[in-house]
Amino acid sequence: HNTVDIDLLTQALRSPDANARAAGTRVLCYWRDHVPNALAELKRLAGDENPRVRLQAVRAASFFPVAEATDVALAATKREVDYYLDYTIGETLRQLRPQWRQSLGAGTAIAGGDPASVRYLLRTLSVPDLLSMPRTPAVSENILGRAGVTNVVRAEALENLAKVRGASPVALLLETIDSPAEIDAKGVGRLLLAQSPEALRAHRPALLKLALSDTSEGRSYAWAAMAMADKSLEPAWQEASASPLSRASLLGGIHLIPDATLRATAYERVMPLLAMTITDIEGPDHIVAAIQRDAIRSAVSTRREPAAVFAALGTMIERGYQVPTAAQGLRSLPRDAWSGDAAAATARTLVAWAQKIPANERTGRDYVETVQIAEELTGVLAATDAAPLRKTLAGLRVLSFVIRTVNEQMRYDIPRLVVPAGKAFELTFDNPDVMPHNLVVVKPGTREKVGTAAMVMKPDERDVRGRLYVPDSGDVLAATKMLETGQSETLRLPPMRGEGVYEYVCTFPGHWVMMYGQLVVTKDVDAYLKANPTTGAARPLAAAHSGAHNASH
Repeated sequence: HNTVDIDLLTQALRSPDANARAAGTRVLCYWRDHVPNALAELKRLAGDENPRVRLQAVRAASFFPVAEATDVALAATKREVDYYLDYTIGETLRQLRPQWRQSLGAGTAIAGGDPASVRYLLRTLSVPDLLSMPRTPAVSENILGRAGVTNVVRAEALENLAKVRGASPVALLLETIDSPAEIDAKGVGRLLLAQSPEALRAHRPALLKLALSDTSEGRSYAWAAMAMADKSLEPAWQEASASPLSRASLLGGIHLIPDATLRATAYERVMPLLAMTITDIEGPDHIVAAIQRDAIRSAVSTRREPAAVFAALGTMIERGYQVPTAAQGLRSLPRDAWSGDAAAATARTLVAWAQKIPANERTGRDYVETVQIAEELTGVLAATDAAPLRKTLAGLRVLSFVIRTVNEQMRYDIPRLVVPAGKAFELTFDNPDVMPHNLVVVKPGTREKVGTAAMVMKPDERDVRGRLYVPDSGDVLAATKMLETGQSETLRLPPMRGEGVYEYVCTFPGHWVMMYGQLVVTKDVDAYLKANPTTGAARPLAAAHSGAHNASH
């Protein structure tokens, strides 16, 4: 009858039966305006041994529009949190966000100032909301490990935190990358490798401990940092020889080393790995696969003897080892390393590989990129050799392309795409480079105009879609946002009916002069490629012509 009976409620809330306590907690929610110290009682119940009681307490807290109600939800995080509690805690904190966010911004203690509770709260904020908060130590700590922040913002957070705590940046980065919380290990790792060799050397024992970890995502960054600290690969190579996992992790770190001279010293060590068979490499199958993949990336990153690297990767492809990764490695090599005989053999092997992939699996990234490189390889062949391969490829591919930046070389790895007029297509842009880049598709003959317009834009000036350095111009047909290291974006371009040589370009100030490629739109792809064979820097990549593409569906 909705008659408030405090004694009966108190009896239920302290019952030895968990179901009675949960039912009483639900009633307390509805009687909250009539029960003294209701919020304090809910906080006690949020720590109950039974998860059903805790869930009812957290739900009840969402009806109290005060910052103190946040303590109830946070109290429930001190015990095991299952799916249902996690959902309810999240929804309650979202409901109470205006209250606790204001308190945090004003420096008012939440949950008694418990650092773990504050960290929990900050993790529930979106990146824009987090970046709008005052830069307290807790906020800087969260930014340091948060995915989705730029390298510059992460570095600023590290600097602020180091000043406040009086700690070295390297120590803070190691603490963050080895945290049990969900963090952006790649972003933190990149910042670790931006520290000086001297600063890294002072923390070598801690780096070695992280490198030898069985679980940390930051292992490869730790090995790379150790090589930087030693200014040599030799000590790390010896220390990593103790186990296949350590060896794989070190190989995964070589291509991350920012010092090109140091990276190049890995050439003699990784090239023999490319020549090994699977049975020659020690370790479980997944570790052997990782060693092969990272040996490929390391060999390409040394930028030494590109023709020898091409030959080694071609042999791996012929053996059927790591075909997509090896094909990706070929894309980053300079085209003058592509000899006719080796290119022809590799092209034929990749076409045969693509033919074995079921039709319903031909939209995956590995397949798309591997077929791209097969098509590009046909461009260096004699017309009589290229024609049958192109004809086969025309029925194998979909109108989807991947373009990457080449690390430290201010260029795209695919400088020319050839697509059929009147067909929609997808273009995915990946940025593994250390600098931010974008990809902007422009009308024929307008690259310089668009590039110079971008140069005069303010650093914080965005277009209507929130993109930096994309001019408000009718010459811009499509554009990604400015991508930080490791980011990716896919553009879905509508049919382009007007034939011509369009271009794609990076509009970060000054990049447009060197970093661009051609997007050729033509009614007859095969005829265009025959009339415009690849030479030197001109590297065609053909889409299937319309008839074959339709048949492939």
